[in-house]
This record gives sequence, structure tokens and C-alpha cells, in this order.
Amino acid sequence: MAKKNLLTDKSARAAGLGKHGDGEGLQLVVRQTAGGVVSRNWVFRFRMPGGKSREMGLGVFPLVSLQAARELRDDAKRLIVRGVDPLEARTTAQVEQRAAAELARAARDLTFEKVAEMVRAKQEFTNDKHIEQWDQSLAAHVFPVIGAKPVAQVDKDDM
Repeated sequence: MAKKNLLTDKSARAAGLGKHGDGEGLQLVVRQTAGGVVSRNWVFRFRMPGGKSREMGLGVFPLVSLQAARELRDDAKRLIVRGVDPLEARTTAQVEQRAAAELARAARDLTFEKVAEMVRAKQEFTNDKHIEQWDQSLAAHVFPVIGAKPVAQVDKDDM
């Protein structure tokens, strides 16, 4: 059985250069740059069934505490047990977060007038008179009041 919880917060702060194992694949890697700056990074070493050994960075100590690093390691181990590569899962999650942030930025920039134009473009009006009435009603009554307002900020009082 692998030894577990070998490090303490105090020993992590005082650890010299090199790799210091905490157990079950968690390591504190202490390095010194050419400029003399010492960095302390948490790394989880693991192997997917039938795969090669891999390393996953968990963050910088002390921004990521010893306890948080252990929790991140345990989360990654739970993924491995389910057959999910934690590195791939993290990459997928990061891509999804970036896409959601981009969508939120786009939504903030989307005005009521732009959305109305998109809706109009998709409408199947039966004749040109209906198109003209739609455009004139919006231009006269809606766009001057909320046309430039971001859609995310339009509320029932605007309606």
C-alpha cells in the first residue's frame, strides 16, 4: 500500500530543491530558475490502465494549499477509476469554459435591435406589406427606446 500524507504545510514550505512525495502520486516539485527564484509546484503522477506514466500540474504552492492539492489528486484518481483521463477532462473543461465565456461576451454585445433584425430575417412573411409594417413598427416604437440596449438587460418593464 502506498504511503499517504507524508508532507505537512511546514515541511512543504521548508522543502529543498527536488521532488518531495506526499503519497498516492502527489509530489511537491521544488525548482530554482536561472534567476534564483524558487518555485514550488504540485504535480500528480498517474498511469491510465494500459497507458504510460503521465504528470498533471495541480498548481503552485502556497496558492494551492497542501490540502487542496490532495483534493485535486483525489478528484483525478476518481476520474481514472471511471476510465477518464484527468488531463483530457481538464482540457475539455477549459475549452468549454472558454466557449461559455465567449458566448457570454457575445450576448453582452448583442443589442435588442440586432436580435430583432435576426428574427425578422428568419420570419416568413406572407407579403411585402407585412414586412414593411414590421419594420416601421419597430423603427417607430421600439428601437428608439430599447434598440441599443443589450438583450441580456431587457426586462419586463421594457416590454
